[in-house]
Amino acid sequence: MIVLTDGESHDGEELKDALEECEERNVTRYAIAVRCSTYMDIVIVLDGSNSIYPWYEVQNFLSNILSKFFIDPEQIQVGVLQYSEVAVHEWTLKDYKTAEEVIEAAQNISRQEGLETRTASAIHKAW
Repeated sequence: MIVLTDGESHDGEELKDALEECEERNVTRYAIAVRCSTYMDIVIVLDGSNSIYPWYEVQNFLSNILSKFFIDPEQIQVGVLQYSEVAVHEWTLKDYKTAEEVIEAAQNISRQEGLETRTASAIHKAW
């Protein structure tokens, strides 16, 4: 699981509990950008609150990360969940089949905006 945020979460203890639950579920919270011999599902949890700016830098960063993966239904699938006050799936694991499609989708993500950052809620929804 990759969580992209500015680090300012408004969920207090809920975030700590969500991170502990990640550890209990053996959720890997990092990614290695190489072609793997195994199948991998990656869900990127993206902070879209008002405190994240400029948004085009987020889009470029996300596109850059995604360009490192070999996206293919038989290899690596990627989903993106954007959150602020509410978490919304921008796309699911099965929506795009190539790196080009995923990168284009990343460039077209509009910032959700919101005054609060509910990171714990987003992590729970990402499962």
